Amino acid sequence: MARFTENRWTSAIIPALLIHIPIGTVYCWSVFKQLIAGRLHASPASVEWGFSLAIFFLGMSAAFAGPMVEKNIKKSALVSMVCFVVGFAGTGVSIALNFLPGVFICY
Repeated sequence: MARFTENRWTSAIIPALLIHIPIGTVYCWSVFKQLIAGRLHASPASVEWGFSLAIFFLGMSAAFAGPMVEKNIKKSALVSMVCFVVGFAGTGVSIALNFLPGVFICY
């Protein structure tokens, strides 16, 4: 019986599905922006900058971290996971503290 990691379908499909979780959170911003704006007592237009910044830095990280991914995929996956978790937690804390700049920095 083949090990789980030796099956190319599971070693390709599972990471492909897992990568959609952080990408999906960026595109869910339009669903949550009204709630976040209400919680932070800010206008939805000012909260919209969070999405713009996230898309900008998503593209920049893909452009500049590409060579790192090619050299060591495991290290780049670990770094991206840590950044995602810290950013997600930081966004939640910033929303709880009503700190809009913190949302922009962490998201």
